[in-house]
Amino acid sequence: MEGIKVFLEPLIEEQRITVRCDEVDTNPFIKRMADLPPDREVARLNEWRGGILIAYPTQKEMATRIRHEDFVVRPFTLEMALGAARLDFRAFDLGVLEQYRNDPRYYYQVSDTHGSIWVHHEHGMKESDKVFLEHFGFAYDDSMNRAVAAFLTDLRKLSPEHQRIWEARRLDGKYKLHPIFWKTQVKGIWVNESVVTDAILWEMHLINEYSKKMGRPSFFHQTFWETERPRNCCFLIRPTAKEFMEFCQTLDKMMSENINRKFFRGEIPVRHETVREDGKVEVTTRGTIALLKEWLLKNWHPKDPAAFESGFSIFKEVRDLRNPQAHKLIDDTFDQKYLAEQRMLLTRVYEMIHALRFILGSHPRVKSHVKDDDGPEIDEILIY
Repeated sequence: MEGIKVFLEPLIEEQRITVRCDEVDTNPFIKRMADLPPDREVARLNEWRGGILIAYPTQKEMATRIRHEDFVVRPFTLEMALGAARLDFRAFDLGVLEQYRNDPRYYYQVSDTHGSIWVHHEHGMKESDKVFLEHFGFAYDDSMNRAVAAFLTDLRKLSPEHQRIWEARRLDGKYKLHPIFWKTQVKGIWVNESVVTDAILWEMHLINEYSKKMGRPSFFHQTFWETERPRNCCFLIRPTAKEFMEFCQTLDKMMSENINRKFFRGEIPVRHETVREDGKVEVTTRGTIALLKEWLLKNWHPKDPAAFESGFSIFKEVRDLRNPQAHKLIDDTFDQKYLAEQRMLLTRVYEMIHALRFILGSHPRVKSHVKDDDGPEIDEILIY
């Protein structure tokens, strides 16, 4: 064993080989992660205790042995041939996903942390367009600008035509993988963080559970917790005015329009009468936001009325943002500011929905059945 270490150490120091051993690698038979600096590679070699040890040529070594012309228009296959690690990732402009998202022939599945793409209808498609991208995720730079991230092991499987498409959208600079994507796909560990959109859906689910304990109809018609969420209920794929408006419309439908009037059981007048100048009475149906506010203030007294008014106003703000009249003269524009505005909006929505769940949780019929730690174990709610 010591003889092997003596033989390999100078090759490591010359950056000709890199090693993987089962003492420190989950699977030493594949080159999962990027090479370490030579001094750390030597330290890893010294941790070897006689188990599995695999030596791989470094990227420096492979650069002298690979013919680039053999990988024309296959840039990611070339990177792998040159010795890059399977889980090395590359960052791309968000627009690279649009062609798959907007083409019904592809099944495009995405959450706020990761997604996948595969062919849904192959009939009439060119062989080169039959794309299967098993994993992609998201990454962020220091300014929290969002990008698509994909592993080289997945990118290398794309056809030459689609490798060129992705290469054209490739971004330079330093990007970090979304922590949930990194933990689940790279480290293979459980996570205790939750993305804010998931946290909102969980709160909605609990509110409906509390409604049942109160002996009332469900507060929301749908919670989307155990079903597929609406398509636009996610962080923006393209930070444009159009997508931001579509997101606000979806959010309003999930919140205000989703409130079940039957929950109030006739305790609040659902119609409002107004006497017009001509003496006639005009009857209008009150919105769910107004019903909820009046019902809450009738049954519960906030310790800080100003804070309640400020928090509750998010319902109306979302409704105003989805109003097409407010945006009809605005051209569609691309700007990362829409992601920042979306994060701020989602944070406020979560805070209000969480507060609403807390209020309902104080009901006598609910309080006796609800534990203080009701809900999943969440260490941190991520707003990206």
